[in-house]
Amino acid sequence: MLLLFSAALAAETTSETVAAVLDGDVMNMESGERVQLRGVRAPASREDYGIEAREAARSMVNGQEVLLSVRGESRDEHGSLVASVRSLEGDLAVSLVERGYAWIYVVPPDDLDLTMLRTAQNAARAARRGVWGTERFSGALHIADFVANAEGDDRENINGEYLRICNISDQDTNLQGYTLRDRNGNMWTLPAVVVPVGHTIQVHSGTGTNQTSPRQPLVIYLGSDRPIWNNTEDQATLTDRSGKVVDAVQQQR
Repeated sequence: MLLLFSAALAAETTSETVAAVLDGDVMNMESGERVQLRGVRAPASREDYGIEAREAARSMVNGQEVLLSVRGESRDEHGSLVASVRSLEGDLAVSLVERGYAWIYVVPPDDLDLTMLRTAQNAARAARRGVWGTERFSGALHIADFVANAEGDDRENINGEYLRICNISDQDTNLQGYTLRDRNGNMWTLPAVVVPVGHTIQVHSGTGTNQTSPRQPLVIYLGSDRPIWNNTEDQATLTDRSGKVVDAVQQQR
């Protein structure tokens, strides 16, 4: 039976049945399509509140017919379809953010209206629900991805090493004066780039032209002529202008 909703949705919508919820923000459809939830990121199952996020998503959409709202043919780097997911219970992304099981996560170009998500995130942060009660979500920025082991030979693919940093605060944040350190204390100072609320910036180890317009994915380069991160065991530590640790993430074997 086709789902009907009174709220206006984006023009490009399809009806699908959720076959399996893999993480709070990743699910497989019965059609074989894998969907990455648009506009948010939930912790993986191995991370704090990852299991809670997955189970919350399962209770809301698993085995259910849902509406997918897609901005054109939008796919992430893994080939997953990036889409908003709505069931009879409501919008999955907003529900997860309200519970503290996800945070706003935008990779332009994307015209998603963030009003409801920002309201939900501000409330969850104020109540210290879910991830907002953990140390890694206590600052303005969060390291969402840490790829220390590039594909192939790291020496030939220096930019295959990268971090993705998300602005989890409720105001635009300038990276000027922030630093990244590895486990051995080597330090790199980040340039003056404004990261809008909820947006992400990819930080590559090698050289290239920084992309600082918020209309496109933000990208900066640390300028190294050799690999920076240890492939099997390292730590990326992000500090603010005062030297306070904002977030730290480890690369494990």
